[in-house]
Parts: sequence; structure tokens; C-alpha cells
Amino acid sequence: MRHMKKRILILTAVILLIQVLWTVPAHGGSFLVARVADVNYPGRVACKQDFSIAVTFEYASKVLVDVGIFEEEGFRVVESLTLIRGFFGPGNVTLIFNLTAPESSRVWRLMASTRAWWEGSWFTDPDLGSKPFTIEVVRQDRFWLNVSSRHPFEVDGLRIDPSTRQEPGLFLNRGRHTIFAQQTKLVNEQIQLVFDRWSDGVRSNPRTINLFSDAKLTAIYRTQYFLSVDSEHGEPLGSGWYDENATAWFAVLPEVRIRNLGIVETTYSFDKWTGDSAEHISAGSILMTGPKQVHALWQRKLGLPLFIQLHFLSISMILVSILLLVRLVRRKHVGIDLKLSLRALEKRKAILAVFIVLLVCSSILPAKAIDSSAIIKLRETSWRHWQNADSDTCIIWLGGGTEGSQLILNPYWLESYNTMRFVQDLARYYSVLTLEAGSSTIRQTALNKTVMAEFYPSMLIHEAKAWAIETGYQYVYLAGYSVGGIAAAKEATVADPRAWSSPNGIILITVPLEQFVRYANAMKANHLILYGTEMTRSFIDSGLEYYQSTPAEGQYGDQWLHKEFHVINKMAHEVWTVAQTGTYDSEAIEVTVNFIERSRGLQSERQRNLLGVLSNVSSKLPTSTQSRVKQIRVDFPERVSLEEIFRVSVTISMQRPNRTQAWVMLYSSEASSILSVRDLSSKNESMGLILLSRASSQRTRMYLNIFVLCNEGELWTFPAGNHSIPIVIRVQDEVTIRIRTSLPGIPIRIDTISLRSNDAGTVELNVVPGYHVIEVPSAIQLTSAKRAVFEGWDDGTRSARRTVRISEVSQIEAFFRPQYYVSVSSEFGYLAGEGWYDHNTTATIMVSPSIVQDRVGETLIIRKFERWSFDADGRNVALTVGVTGPLEVKAHWVSISSEEEISPFYFVEVLLSFLLLAISMVLARKRNMI
Repeated sequence: MRHMKKRILILTAVILLIQVLWTVPAHGGSFLVARVADVNYPGRVACKQDFSIAVTFEYASKVLVDVGIFEEEGFRVVESLTLIRGFFGPGNVTLIFNLTAPESSRVWRLMASTRAWWEGSWFTDPDLGSKPFTIEVVRQDRFWLNVSSRHPFEVDGLRIDPSTRQEPGLFLNRGRHTIFAQQTKLVNEQIQLVFDRWSDGVRSNPRTINLFSDAKLTAIYRTQYFLSVDSEHGEPLGSGWYDENATAWFAVLPEVRIRNLGIVETTYSFDKWTGDSAEHISAGSILMTGPKQVHALWQRKLGLPLFIQLHFLSISMILVSILLLVRLVRRKHVGIDLKLSLRALEKRKAILAVFIVLLVCSSILPAKAIDSSAIIKLRETSWRHWQNADSDTCIIWLGGGTEGSQLILNPYWLESYNTMRFVQDLARYYSVLTLEAGSSTIRQTALNKTVMAEFYPSMLIHEAKAWAIETGYQYVYLAGYSVGGIAAAKEATVADPRAWSSPNGIILITVPLEQFVRYANAMKANHLILYGTEMTRSFIDSGLEYYQSTPAEGQYGDQWLHKEFHVINKMAHEVWTVAQTGTYDSEAIEVTVNFIERSRGLQSERQRNLLGVLSNVSSKLPTSTQSRVKQIRVDFPERVSLEEIFRVSVTISMQRPNRTQAWVMLYSSEASSILSVRDLSSKNESMGLILLSRASSQRTRMYLNIFVLCNEGELWTFPAGNHSIPIVIRVQDEVTIRIRTSLPGIPIRIDTISLRSNDAGTVELNVVPGYHVIEVPSAIQLTSAKRAVFEGWDDGTRSARRTVRISEVSQIEAFFRPQYYVSVSSEFGYLAGEGWYDHNTTATIMVSPSIVQDRVGETLIIRKFERWSFDADGRNVALTVGVTGPLEVKAHWVSISSEEEISPFYFVEVLLSFLLLAISMVLARKRNMI
């Protein structure tokens, strides 16, 4: 029985394991398909500061991806990339996001998120697909600089001793500051600490730091030990300071000769080293694990110099020759007896023996969104209401889904991140309704998840519109994208055209409209049709045919029908996503807002003539005796970019009869057009409202008027008081951006334009207001021996490539760290220390070994390091030099031969002596033969 229970438990576990493996995608290891691996971000930024964060994503297989940065509260998209033009994975990818901090100080709770298009839907790992992080946004111009050092340092000339300081750092003003760390610290006579670098890798000392947030730096020191090389002879080399665990070389000459009285020569031959080394070669090395000391021992030998030996040999031969010649002379004048001959022979043999001995001896000596969103319930569906308190218009958003016998409309959260961003941008100007959860459960088996979607046809759209009207919105626009656009087109063209008649509207984005062309004439709503140039051509052609088949623009009864058709350059299926880069683009928003405002303004087309007269001769217009503007204040931007959507804020207090209607209008006398209209409520208290318009597409000054217009029954009048306010807005396509680099010749790229900084280190360029990409090189070669390394921007941004928003004359500073090349050359040995060094750093140059031996023919040549060209007095093989510019350092050597150089006179002397001896012996022999 017990065994049976055990088998049942094992079988149950196996079944559960099979179920888990069956339902979990096989692509992932420790995560499912896509995850956020790491987020690199600043802990604190200043209000409105531009900064960058780097996010590393990981994908388990080859997928299309969606990445973004969100605000945790409200899940608002801050920055996003919808990368559906190419595949990513398997593996990691790091992307840079350029953000702008909020205008007010707060704790900014963000979240990096990614998902992949997998099995026909967006899928993200439920646990690892997002990673939250927090950035503190501060409104201040002072920050903490915390410098960690074991030794005294200076900040802006102020000496700080860490041993007596209790504060965690210095509270300094925003901007540039100079820090200097103590270069060396002597621990004792044989140990010292030498400044190496700062914790961020910068080696300059002193260095400049750009303080735009709290910063922490640590001064890193390296330990050096002293090597002492002692010797009574041989000119020892190698004494000096060396880094811990470095290999130090030391050497002496292998042989030293000392001559006494010019005749006797004492030879000292190197024997071995003692102390911390026991090597038996004159040039050795040692690992510097601590202070080291070595001493050279020598062997002593006595002998005659080679030139003395040759001189002695020459004298010997001359003496023998003299003796032979004397003997011949004596024989000639005195006579010779046998005994004397024998004695002479014996003497000759003795002299010859001495000569041979001397000869032998001689030879052998060593040589942002406006308001928050809320969830509302409409029968069996849930909607997210993005409420904009300044708007009287509600947009119902229908997004992507699935085509079939019935359309399946997905909830908002299944939109791409860029699409979410587009919807949120709509919510900056109008209120928006997005589907949060439909009434039908769609099972996605491969993804192991369910989606609460909505089938269409249904009452979904009707119920949403009814709710918007009941809530108090005066205008309702139905915006359909992709599959949602098919539903919107059917609703406004076939199902219920009258419900969407002008002044309401329809916005169709990336919709195939072939099936609705024959019904297009039934369209009664203002309508906008949008496509991208990079998408399927058949979509665009069907949309254009549909647009041409809808009723012509104009007055229909009491309403004006307005329509627009746009194809946005560089966009594809998502008309707000640049096809090649996946980046978000705002042109679709500008087109949409302008369309809605234009549609609303045209409803007052009959009053346009009144406004035209008013803008010219205000004294001749009818004025109401019952309505009066008590107070009005207008706020507007003085300068806008080309085609930019701008806001005109109007605060008005007005007194009028209850049945009198009133409107505030933004009117352009130059274009003879009403740009934007807002109804005033029947209440008389002060109220604020927003008028929206799109700037001109050309550089100009927009001469506009704010008008207040009343309707009393059939009579159109202007209220008493200040009912007309002229405003002027400058539209410009260029503002000046100045980039400072402090170094001349730095290449700078602004969008597609490449420039170089002038002699003052600056670049100026007129650019169109808006977002621009600025890029500088991470390192640039200025000359063969000088380069500049990019450190960061004046706002603390570290990325060499960044996106900035330019709305007015701006100056940005890019900080570069100059580096110089230290060139080291030597005819012999091995060199260390050549390379690039930061300005104000210390370079240590070494050559090893300091003595080398070479044989030229039969002669042994010893070459000994003498000095560095940079330091004529220094003899140390390790040279420490401060780098303030390019350096060329050469090692100088001297040659020492182990063979003594003999003057040719001595060889001539020996040769002549030998000839004299030979002649003497020949004469003596002839004499003996006579």
C-alpha cells in the first residue's frame, strides 16, 4: 500500500511537470521570451534636466520587440521604441533612452519594460519583463560632492584633510569644480603611495568635474616599493621606486678592470648577487612584493695589461737580436773557440727558451500627460478614461486586433508602446476613452494567457459614445487604427452614419478601405484618413479612393463637413513610428489635432465674415447691451516652431443672460480662418479654457485675434467690454544652438550636418525648433600626438550621442579630456610606458634590462644604459615624468668592450722586433756555416 502511494505521488509530479513544460514557451531559460536584464540610470537629476539611461534587454529567440520607459503611476509612456522593422535576439541588446526630468521636484518612479511579438501577439515575461527604478528629481542648484581619499585633497583650492573631516562631502554649486589629490604619500623610506586614478577612470590630477547631480569620487592610490642596488664596482643600475608586484631589473658590468701604477691590472669579475636575489648573472630581475635590496659580489684577479705583454715581447726579441749581433762582431775580431761557441749556444738556447715561454705566456693570457486616467464600467466592458479637464472633446480609441468572420478588438494594453504614446499624446489635448477589458475571453494557448477582448459588430462603440455625451462632452471623435479602424469605418459608413455626423468626426489610421468604397457617400462625419509612405501601397490606394468617394467638403444644413487625407513620410503601419529606426514621431499628432480644431472652427464658418470685419473696424460692429466681458486674460507662446501645435490659454469672466450663447474664437485675419473655437458655459463665473492651433508651415508672424462672440436668438453680437484681443506669435524654423567644446577641431554632428569646433572651441548652427540629435566622438585624434576623449555634457549626460529639445537659443557644453602621446624609443632592451596619457598625469617609463651583451665578431660588446633624453642628469632606468603635452623620450646607451683596445703602434713594434730577430738569426747561421 505504501509503495502504491509513492508511485501515485511520483506519477502526479511527472504529470504536473509535463503540464508546466507544455504551457511554458520553450525559448526561454530562466525567463520567458523577453526580459529586462539591467537598467543603468542616475539616482538624482535636476528639474527639466535632459539625461540618458541605458537599458539592457534579453531575448530568448529571434523576435520583433517593443521597448519602453513608463511611469509606474498611470503607466504613462515616457520614451519608447517599437522595433518591428528587424529582429532582435537571441541574446542581449542595450538601448539608450533620452529623458527629460519633470518640471517639479518629486520621486519619479519609472519602469523599463519589453515584450516580443511571439505567436501572433505581444508577449512579456510576467515577472522579468519589467524592472522598476526610482529617480529623485530635485529643484536645486547645489549638490553634494563626496570625495573619498585616505590623504588630503583640494577642491577649488580649499585643502581638505579627511582625517579631521566629519561631513560626508561638500555642498557645492552646480557647474565646474577642480579637484586635486595629493600626488605621493611617503609611508617610510622604502614604501610610498602614488596617485593612480579616480574611481570613474579619469587619471588627470588635478581634474575638472561638472557637478549637475550628487557625485561620489574615490582617489585610488597604488603602492610603490624601493629597490636598493649596491655594488663596490660595476656602476650598479636599477635603484628606484617600483609598483607593487612589478618586475624590476637591476644590473652591473660583468667585469671591471683597475690598473695600478700603469703596469699591474686588477680584474673584478661579477660573481653573484646577495640580499633579496641570489642570481649569478650580472643583469637580473626581481618581483617587487615589498622593499628589496641586492648587493653584488666580485672575484679579484691580478695580471699584466695586454699592451704591457706585447711591449715586453718586443723588448725580448730585440734583446735576443742584439746578443746575436754582438756575438757575430766578437767572432770576427777576436776569434771563437769551441768552448765559447758551446757557451754561446747554451745562452742562445736559454734566451730562445725565455722568448718561447714569453710568447706562450703572451698567447695564453686572457684578453508628459495632463490629467490622470480612471477606469469606467460600461455594461460588460471596461474603459480607461483619460480625462482632460480643459477639453470639451472626447476621442474613442479603437486599436489593433484580429480579422476574421468577426473582428476582435484588443484592449489598450496590447497596443505597441509607441501606439500607447500616441494615445497619451492625444490625451494632452483631448479626453480619450480606451478599451481596458472587453466582454469576451480570448484564450492564447501558446502564450499561456487570456485576453479580455471585444467582438465587433457589437454595441461597444454606441455605448462608449452615449457615455461621452452623457458625461458632458460636446464633441465625440471615433479614432480607429488597423483592425479598430475597420470597425470605425463600418460604424460611420454603414452601421450608423447619422450618429457620427458633423460636428463629430472619424479618424481612420492605416485601414484597408476597399470594402467601404461603395458606401463612402453615406459618410456624414468630419473625417481624417492617415497612412505612412512605407506601408503597403494597396492600403493607401484604397484609402484615397474612399476619400474621393465621400461627400465633398462644405455646408450641409446647420453643419459643415470637413475632411482630410494625409500620407506621412517615413512611416509605415504605425504612422507615429519612423519605419527605419522605431522611434516615435509627433507629426501624426500635429495632423490629428489640427484636423479636429479645423473641423470645429468650420462650424462657425458663417460668422467668419463678422470676425473679419471686427479685426479691421471694431467701432462699427454691433455690441450687445446685455452681455459684457468683465475680465479676460490671454496667455500664449511668443515663439513656436513650424507646424507645431500650440496652446492659447484664455481665462474669462463674463456676464450674460441665461439664454445667450457665447464662444471664444481664435481667428487669423491673414488666412481669414477660424483656427479654434470653445463654447462658454452658461455660468457667469470666471473660467479657463484652451484654444489649440497648428503653426504655419513657413517662417512668419501669425497675427491672430481672440474674439468673444454671442448669439441672442437670431442676432449675433459682440459683448461689451474687452471682447477682442490681438496677439502676435512668431513662427520660426530656426533657432541658434551653440555647442562649446573648449578644444578646437572637435567634429560635431547635429542631425545630418557635420561641423568642427573653431579656434575658440565652439560650433554654432541654426536649427529648426524641436528635437535634435547631437553627437560628438568618444575620442578624436587632433594631431599625431594629441587627442581628446569625451567625458560628458554640462547637464551630466554621459552618452556621446544624445537627443535634445531646442525651443530657443541654447548653449550646450561638451567636456573633453585632452590626452597626449608619450613616445619612447631605445636601440636596445625592452620598453614600458609608451602610450596615451591624460593631461596632468604622471607617466612612468622603464627600460629593461639595463645592460645587454652582444658579440661583434670575436669581441664581446657590453651596452649599458646611460640616461634618458628627457632627463640629462638622471641615470635611473625608471623615469617618472609629468605629462602636460606630447613627449618624445629616448634611451641613450654607452658601449663597453671586454677586450682592451690596443694601439697599432704595439703591433708594429712587435713586428719590427720579430724581423730584427729573424735577420739576426739568419746572419748567425751563415756565420756558423763558413
